[in-house]
Amino acid sequence: MLPLMNGIILSGWNLTNPAEAVRSMKMKLRKLVIASVMSMSAMGMANAAAIYDGNDILYSCEQGHLRCIHYLAGVQDAWNELGAKKYCLPEEVKLADLKDVYIKYAKQHPERLNFPASTVVVSALNQAFPCE
Repeated sequence: MLPLMNGIILSGWNLTNPAEAVRSMKMKLRKLVIASVMSMSAMGMANAAAIYDGNDILYSCEQGHLRCIHYLAGVQDAWNELGAKKYCLPEEVKLADLKDVYIKYAKQHPERLNFPASTVVVSALNQAFPCE
């Protein structure tokens, strides 16, 4: 029988070392995000309809949903992996700081909230953390 955690079957997880399991999950998620971005670009679908727009992520951030933090982390990880330098985050910046930056930017630029969420997130981070 496969182990259960909160009713979820955890096939292939090392439950004796929860920290390692979380680290493994983060790496798998990171790879999935990168693979998705790269495959969309390779297939010429970069302009395809976005799953989330700026309004969706603003709502999630204002409501304190984990989707907000996860989305911001995913965008940040994807930009890091792709080597894109549209903005330069100081080392001391935390995910909660990115959430605050995004909410502030979204409130200042409501006209951009119908754009894909990743575009709005990158614009917010570029404005708050420009590379010098």
